[in-house]
Amino acid sequence: MTPPLPTVRAADADAADALARELLRAGFATFEFTATTPGWEELVASWRREFPRAVVGLGTVTSPEIAERALAAGAAFLASPFQVPDVRPVADGPTGCSSRAG
Repeated sequence: MTPPLPTVRAADADAADALARELLRAGFATFEFTATTPGWEELVASWRREFPRAVVGLGTVTSPEIAERALAAGAAFLASPFQVPDVRPVADGPTGCSSRAG
């Protein structure tokens, strides 16, 4: 059985950070922060630094620019609410995380 993947969406990065920490304490080690959360870029980067064993990705990726910023911040995966063909080359690139349509 595949474990659930929590999507952490909040009003700001501090609230998202607090929620993710609660999920981490509950045993989750993989999170999807969202690009709709203000401050998401630093949030992803700080989680990669502070919790290197956690798998942190970014959802609501709707453009190649967001994908590039997410990967630069350390996102391990990208998710989109719909297919964004221009994101695939970024995800599959040398600093990317590979992509899968679905």
